[in-house]
Amino acid sequence: MAVWERSREELERRIATLERAVAALLADDLGDALRTSAHSDAHKLAGSLGMFGLAAGSQLAHEVEHKLAGTDALPLSEVPRLAQLVGSLREQFDVHSDGRRAIDGEQHPGHTLDSRAAAHARENRRP
Repeated sequence: MAVWERSREELERRIATLERAVAALLADDLGDALRTSAHSDAHKLAGSLGMFGLAAGSQLAHEVEHKLAGTDALPLSEVPRLAQLVGSLREQFDVHSDGRRAIDGEQHPGHTLDSRAAAHARENRRP
């Protein structure tokens, strides 16, 4: 079995953690434990994806890691960008995993986060 095949489940789990963190942010419910876990998983994804030659995915994961660093609340204006990064990361992973794009408009949970994040930011925009 190839290294990618052995690693795919763990990479999938890490991306799912990032998706849960974005969903929690959208619900204004991102706890310290999930934020720490997501930050750690983003860091590990950046290295792992780079090892597999997925430079774009590695860069996306690095940006997610940077946004989740620290303990200060993530500015509301950053939530849509974080959702976009995680959605793009999911897409990069899926394209590489499947060797092709999803068929028939199939979407993963991360792909719906972009529009939810944008709506959330609009609703909570400060005057």
